[in-house]
Amino acid sequence: MAEIIKFVCFMIIFLFLIFVAKNVEATRCYTDADCPKDSCPKARTKPKCVAFVCRCVPIIYPDK
Repeated sequence: MAEIIKFVCFMIIFLFLIFVAKNVEATRCYTDADCPKDSCPKARTKPKCVAFVCRCVPIIYPDK
């Protein structure tokens, strides 16, 4: 009986981890153009492809 309860608990945790891993919100990219333009909600950031994942990076203006 205890083995069945352990097995059921293990299956619940295992399935939960699979569902959590599938809900990762990352956009796969190969160039900066692959990233959606509206994906960065903060001001002065832009989407950039970093290690095949779209990330919001701050815009740095050069000194004039």
